Amino acid sequence: VELVGLRRHIEMQVGSNDWKELKRSKMKPDDFARGCFYPLLALMAACNFATYFWMPDLGLKSVLINAFSVFISYFLGYFVVMLLLCNAMPRDCRRQLDTDFARCFVMTALASLSLVQTFIECMPILEAVLVFLPLYTIYMIVKGVRLLRCPENRGTLLAISLSVLTIGIPMLLGWALQFITPQSAKL
Repeated sequence: VELVGLRRHIEMQVGSNDWKELKRSKMKPDDFARGCFYPLLALMAACNFATYFWMPDLGLKSVLINAFSVFISYFLGYFVVMLLLCNAMPRDCRRQLDTDFARCFVMTALASLSLVQTFIECMPILEAVLVFLPLYTIYMIVKGVRLLRCPENRGTLLAISLSVLTIGIPMLLGWALQFITPQSAKL
């Protein structure tokens, strides 16, 4: 079950972007997180160690702290995004956001960002190009929002809110964690 979720997610990212398949699968958020979201976050954190090969003077402690910070920022980011969406959206949209599909939808958007972060960590020489890949996440969100079945007059608001929160919250949390964690000492 876990590998099937990861395979489906990667196919969706690379292939057709078919949100309907995810919705029809009626996958539970816990299964989706365990089979796809958490492994991609772990891969992203593990790929932070590639930084140690590109910049060996950085120090193992800094790399470990950064890997931890990146994982936590996306992990907590999911919960913060869902909390903000469910409390900030108009009442007629809130019910649609309290579904298994909506939770998997947000995890998929965050997982696509984690893939971007993974590529950036593994290939920092291409960062100037890869930094534009979050636009694909926005495209995925815009295409998938209609399946959340919010009222038509709220679809644009939901797409904008979800795009801004999905990209902004992990960045904000990552920045805050980098700010409060020690970075200077080497191991």
